[in-house]
Amino acid sequence: VPIVIGIDNGGEMRISEYSPFTHMEYGGGEGEAYIEFIVLTLKPFIDSVYRTKPEREFTSVWGSSLGALISTYAAVQYQEVFSKVGSFSPAYWFSDSIYTYLDTKKIRQQFKIYMLAGGKESSMVSVIDDAFNMRDALMEKGLKSENIKIEVDPNGEHNELFWRNYFKNAFLWLNE
Repeated sequence: VPIVIGIDNGGEMRISEYSPFTHMEYGGGEGEAYIEFIVLTLKPFIDSVYRTKPEREFTSVWGSSLGALISTYAAVQYQEVFSKVGSFSPAYWFSDSIYTYLDTKKIRQQFKIYMLAGGKESSMVSVIDDAFNMRDALMEKGLKSENIKIEVDPNGEHNELFWRNYFKNAFLWLNE
């Protein structure tokens, strides 16, 4: 039986919490502290209180939009902790620094990543193109193609209904 820990975003601090990189217009940059809290404080607490399987093969990180950006970052930064990523409508457009960051990394431990992108998410950015660009970047760093799944819905919009409708697909694929 899976245990799901939901973390509400910090409202006004959402952009800072969910991005390890800064954006000239939007700010950001506190994402590493957020992930450190999850890895060093929250997960050990959950593992000490509940009957979990604490090993990385049973640990995933998920998010949507900027939450998907920080989840992808977390999986690369803490490969010893996370083995699965749910990345819904990823906001990889937020900062090209995600790719610069990947240039400094190597995939030491394989993980699975499920990316969901919709065709009606934005008129300014292509979440679909960004998902495929991230796939290519991750494969260049050593992630195997069979560990990456991109699901595209041409009618998908940037909202919770869209993400909810694909949760089961993502969960089943990540755990097969």
